[in-house]
Amino acid sequence: MIRMFLICGGLFVVLAGIWAAYDPIESSMEVARLGEPGRDHARLEAALLRRGRGSLWALRNGVQSPEIPKRLRCARLLALLGDDDNDKVLLDTLSHSASDEDAALAETLLISIWDHRRAPQPEDASDALRDPAPAGPGKPSDWKRSRTQLDMLLSQYPAWSSGYVARAKLRLANREVRAAIEDATSALYWEPKHFEAIKILAECYLLLDYPEQAQDLYEQALEIDPRLRASVQDPYDRAREEAAAERQRRLIERHKELPVL
Repeated sequence: MIRMFLICGGLFVVLAGIWAAYDPIESSMEVARLGEPGRDHARLEAALLRRGRGSLWALRNGVQSPEIPKRLRCARLLALLGDDDNDKVLLDTLSHSASDEDAALAETLLISIWDHRRAPQPEDASDALRDPAPAGPGKPSDWKRSRTQLDMLLSQYPAWSSGYVARAKLRLANREVRAAIEDATSALYWEPKHFEAIKILAECYLLLDYPEQAQDLYEQALEIDPRLRASVQDPYDRAREEAAAERQRRLIERHKELPVL
């Protein structure tokens, strides 16, 4: 009887060990395939997310990989699993990578993290973040519907940074500049490196005729994501020119106020 009990206990321990090792082993194989070209990365990432904590060991090893795409994808998955420190891996690549391809991947993955962090269900979030269709003949714009949807979702998920960014874009397009500033600021409270929110703030301050603040904000956004330069070059140049003119005007005013000796 005791012998049978020991045998059963031993089998249980062996099976438990196999079960405990299954997820880390499978996760290691999936992480290895993340760096291979032509793989279905979306399927592999979904599998690793489903394993939850069982994939952490493999993903943390993947973040140390010399293969940059694998390292970035593993950092994103760790961030989605709650390890927010891995945002830095993506931000460093975005700011300093010599390869535009790697920087573009880091940019896409960062936005994906912010879209999903503290967010509604994926289907609701993706629908709310979709740019509204423009108005056309016989086809009114659906911006009002998008705004209503975002209002409702943000009331339920008040820490969803990408929701604030999406609503800020709608408000800015509707010339609700101060409301757009409020939303962009809320996004930055939750994600201080959200370059899209910083870019929106810069646009708002330029519209409000605060070029020096706009220039500073554009430079902050470009420091985080140099890939924004193509899309912000014209307003950034305008902000710099107007800021220089404003500083010159203040300098002239100060000279006028000096006493004549």
